[in-house]
Amino acid sequence: MAASSNWADVYQCPFCGGDLPSPGRGFVDHIDQNPDCDEEFEAWRDTITDDVPHGWPG
Repeated sequence: MAASSNWADVYQCPFCGGDLPSPGRGFVDHIDQNPDCDEEFEAWRDTITDDVPHGWPG
């Protein structure tokens, strides 16, 4: 994985560097179709959970 702590390009997956058709729905579709990226995303969400007041809505 090419994980980065700085998501510099919203049209590129921050976990694998793959191209995204859009930064919103395109990202969601990408992680749904790529188990490694989904795992990295869930790990990221677990890491920031306490930083987001009232939890993460997404």
